[in-house]
Amino acid sequence: MNNKEAYARWFQQATKHEPYPFQVRYACEPTLPELVDVPTGMGKTAMAVLGWLWRRRFAEEKVRKAIPRRLVYCLPMRVLVEQTWGEANKWIAELEKHYPKEMTQAPTVHILMGGEDEEDWDMYPERDQIIIGTQDMLLSRALNRGYAATRSRWPMKFGLLNMDCLWVFDEIQLMGAGLATTTQLEGFRRVLPDKDSDRAKNGHGCRSVWMSATLQRDWLKTVDFNDHVDSLVKLELNDDDHKNRDVITRWTAKKPLEKTKAVMGDVSGLANEVREAHKPGMRTIVILNTVKRACELFKALNAVAKGKPSVPEPAIVLLHSRFRPEDRRRQVDRALAEIR
Repeated sequence: MNNKEAYARWFQQATKHEPYPFQVRYACEPTLPELVDVPTGMGKTAMAVLGWLWRRRFAEEKVRKAIPRRLVYCLPMRVLVEQTWGEANKWIAELEKHYPKEMTQAPTVHILMGGEDEEDWDMYPERDQIIIGTQDMLLSRALNRGYAATRSRWPMKFGLLNMDCLWVFDEIQLMGAGLATTTQLEGFRRVLPDKDSDRAKNGHGCRSVWMSATLQRDWLKTVDFNDHVDSLVKLELNDDDHKNRDVITRWTAKKPLEKTKAVMGDVSGLANEVREAHKPGMRTIVILNTVKRACELFKALNAVAKGKPSVPEPAIVLLHSRFRPEDRRRQVDRALAEIR
């Protein structure tokens, strides 16, 4: 069994799905890509997290030594952080069942975002770790100005996040000014002098990966990183991906857009339209512009369900910004639960 076949089997044990060709290339190619230009919904998160873990724990010794011990996964939105944190924990739990020896002292998964208690991840610099957070929390610590962090611990977090880390920046088109900060930090690491010239060239043990479905190299050009942008290795879908059945299904999926017949204020009419449009075995997502309207539609949809007791009804989940963290987490879990 060659390296790519071994990874494909390993990936399937972690996720219950076969990897796409680009996911295999990310984990198994000699050079780790620094740019990832792959459409939304194709599995970039699994690619990045499991690609790092394979290189760190399961690849040949030379590759294991070259990959940083901390994966720092930086996202622009809270909901993306929660989802990524949940998936990473699930994948690691599955791998611990199948590979108890290789997963001895498995990587710990930490979450960094406003409203969450920050765990003492910085107390164990020798351990493999996955740190998932919003850009404000992570980049401020990388700049030695950690939001909501004790000032006395700023230098410790600063040092750990600028040494022996693989930074993955996802959905960079949403990062705003944070994107320029990421490239400047990478530029500073590469120009910082070191007795070991190769170490300085390789960012003093830190590496960065930028991911987006609409990635453009020009976005990454800043004063101290401009000279490096054109040489960054890029990963994108190739012929092998476009021949993959599942990729074809996602690539060609129709996304129809229609105007509702129900007018503003006709909650009952909108509920009936939503119910008629829903297809069994699928998710139907309704987005409204106020919490009040979302709550009203939720009640109306439940009323429609009670009015048709003989018809199998899907789970109806309400999500809005006023949920407490624990309640919101439960609702998100319900919304993302496997459809039966």
